[in-house]
Amino acid sequence: MDRRRSRRGRWGVWVWLGGLFLGIGHALAGSAPPPDARSMGLAGAFVAVASDPSALYYNPAGLTGPRGVSVLATRAALFSGPVDPLVVEDVLLMRLGGENYGLGVGVGFLRDREAVYRETTLRVGGALRVADRLQVGFQVNGLRLGLDGSNPDVRENPYFSDRTGAVAYTVDLGLLLALSDSWRIGLAGQRLLSSDRRFRQDLGEPDTLPALVRVGVAYNLSPLADALEQAALRDVFRRSLLTADLAFGDGTTAAVGLELGMAENAAVRIGFRSVGGREKGTSALTAGGSIGVQLGDVQLWADYALEISQIALKDNLSSRISLRFLY
Repeated sequence: MDRRRSRRGRWGVWVWLGGLFLGIGHALAGSAPPPDARSMGLAGAFVAVASDPSALYYNPAGLTGPRGVSVLATRAALFSGPVDPLVVEDVLLMRLGGENYGLGVGVGFLRDREAVYRETTLRVGGALRVADRLQVGFQVNGLRLGLDGSNPDVRENPYFSDRTGAVAYTVDLGLLLALSDSWRIGLAGQRLLSSDRRFRQDLGEPDTLPALVRVGVAYNLSPLADALEQAALRDVFRRSLLTADLAFGDGTTAAVGLELGMAENAAVRIGFRSVGGREKGTSALTAGGSIGVQLGDVQLWADYALEISQIALKDNLSSRISLRFLY
């Protein structure tokens, strides 16, 4: 009985490792889940919206924004609920700048429940306002992949006999254009340069991440507010936005999201995302909300989002909790 149970456990580890290697480099992949709860609530349709540290994931041109220092900290539970998740990701992003410039740096740590597989990411970017309504950005990303060499299923695999880690680098470019006070267009080229991410350079063809192009549009609903009769509804529309993204690369991703500003310090969000190509048949519904408070010179936001994605006719649950600070 114990021997059969041991075999089943080992097969489970092999299946788990196989799934990881098929999707290796999650953090720099185009299908990577959003880095924070606000963008997750909008299904990742954030290329034309990002104006805080999350721009390091969507569009480096968004690093220009409000003057001051902003910090974004996120805990993510992937493929399960927030209690005892299958995969955990922690992200810490920071932005420093003003309306005409911005600098950003971010780190991310991802691991499975048993700590067999680990990812560490580093992102460094900058942005400038080159015209009244035009911003451009540049970014370099680094990714380190690692396996627990003491795990018998890793140790006994000849593929990892020499190395249980790999390093990869990518480069991103971004652009943001404000057509008016209500309309914004975002364009981001991600992984325009990508290094080989194989564990062993002597086996197989070079494995680089395919380039990804993201196009997004965001519309502030405030122009529609004047047509509404109820004052409370007019206030909601003035604080709300509708956003949509398309991403082209290793497949095509379409996303749409709606953010409703229920009060000056509260918002709710819904979104939908569909992925075609290599991940054909993948779709996700998202929902989330935010509550903010002002503490002296510091503005603090607490965000939460939940995503239900359908992969191969199976539902998977992911959630995110984020804290945003602006000083």
